[in-house]
Amino acid sequence: MEELRQNGLIHVRVGNRVVRLREDEVVLIEKNNRTGALNLEEIKAEAEARDKELTEKTGLDAAHRAKVDTLLEDLWSGVDAKAADARKSLLKMNETVPIFPYLALLLPQTHPPNKPLLMEVMFEIDPSGTHPFLREFATHEHGPVREMALRLLGRRGDKSDMELVARGMKDHVAEVRIEAARALGAVGDRRVTAVLMLGVVSGDPRWVNVSLDSLRRLWQDIDAEAVKTLEKADDWIQFVKQHRDAMPDPINPDLLEPLVPPGTEFVVG
Repeated sequence: MEELRQNGLIHVRVGNRVVRLREDEVVLIEKNNRTGALNLEEIKAEAEARDKELTEKTGLDAAHRAKVDTLLEDLWSGVDAKAADARKSLLKMNETVPIFPYLALLLPQTHPPNKPLLMEVMFEIDPSGTHPFLREFATHEHGPVREMALRLLGRRGDKSDMELVARGMKDHVAEVRIEAARALGAVGDRRVTAVLMLGVVSGDPRWVNVSLDSLRRLWQDIDAEAVKTLEKADDWIQFVKQHRDAMPDPINPDLLEPLVPPGTEFVVG
């Protein structure tokens, strides 16, 4: 690197380029032996080191990772048939090559609109391994990510997730609330009865119906015939009062915080 100071300007030559800077704007010029030209050997060495690191972390060589990357592009293509084929291919590939560690490495850095489909594939491969991600992304700022997290937590049906899922009933996004109601029925704990009543009295037909279905699922072992006839909030309140002993330590919906602050939105760019 060469420099020339003239008329308040510093002319700095870097390789074949000359950069002009105002002298009063320059704090420090640090000289080194770099020319600005690409060092192909250095780039190659860095690429090889990165490839080795990824292979050690994921168990997949470069060829397998490239195949997964191609299938993920199809999964996220927005074309239903192509996405369905990609999903099947990823699950099939996992039968012979363990792709979950690589998917787990990709998920945190995946563009939010693409996360739900990847989460679903990961859950199909390894529900237990995906569980920590589901808990984390249940509070993601992008509504569809929260929605998928709650859906998969419901499929897992772990009571340890009950309060987290219940918070989804306070979400400002309708689809998240609906998945929360469905998941609460799958978790199978009558302590969320009052939380599900939020949906029953909401006036949103979809939320009402899913909440009623979950309530019936939770209480069917108490009186299967009676719960089939309960449609109104008042009817459920009377029924629950009659069977209060079957619901110890109910969760108070007024004490639940939403998964994210009301109005939170991820702007897709």
